[in-house]
Amino acid sequence: DAQYNENQTKNLDKFNSILWSSEVEKEFYFNTGNQTSSLFKPNYKILNYYADIERFDIDYSKKIKTTTLDRVLPNNTICDFLKLDVQGSELEILKGVEEKLKDELVGLEIEIHFTEIYTEQPLFSEVDTYIRNKYKLNVWDLNSQYFLFKNISKNNFNNKGRLMWADALYLRSVENIDEWFTKFDEEKAKQKILSLIGVSISYGYFDYVYTLLNKKSITNYFSKNEL
Repeated sequence: DAQYNENQTKNLDKFNSILWSSEVEKEFYFNTGNQTSSLFKPNYKILNYYADIERFDIDYSKKIKTTTLDRVLPNNTICDFLKLDVQGSELEILKGVEEKLKDELVGLEIEIHFTEIYTEQPLFSEVDTYIRNKYKLNVWDLNSQYFLFKNISKNNFNNKGRLMWADALYLRSVENIDEWFTKFDEEKAKQKILSLIGVSISYGYFDYVYTLLNKKSITNYFSKNEL
């Protein structure tokens, strides 16, 4: 853990800022455990009931400047897919994205929380509502993760525990896809279709790809040979 924190600090110091919804200065909390450091403080009121919570102990904190995703991406960047896992700051990063980038995305994979592991962090209902309303993406799947209460033998129970967080996959829904295409010219719409198909195949949703390729408003963008 000590070596991890040393490397983590060195890695963070390489950058002038970290992502947020605006350009401000915020306290970043370096925790002792791997992948637990955050812009939010650990919520010990909840964590104290679970095993291995020492990894959430705050080692030290540091003021760091924040910036937005729009300012990080080069001008005219084509962004088809976004993946966020930032220990509670996901919603704030999504709020710092301009409308143009929101329209660009064919999908999104994001870590969402069902329990307040970090104090005052947004939970799934708030994040999901924002993504559906502002990004027009719909949740497709959840890779759920659980915490087991401490002092419990894993051999005596099903080792499932309490649902804490999940990696949530969002995609463009087939029923609203024609409306989405109106934002692009023909060439760009075709590129977005190919990106959506590529992402769907990589995640294993072949039924979705099959449905897309049997929708006339989509097949009209392609020649017979391309199809």
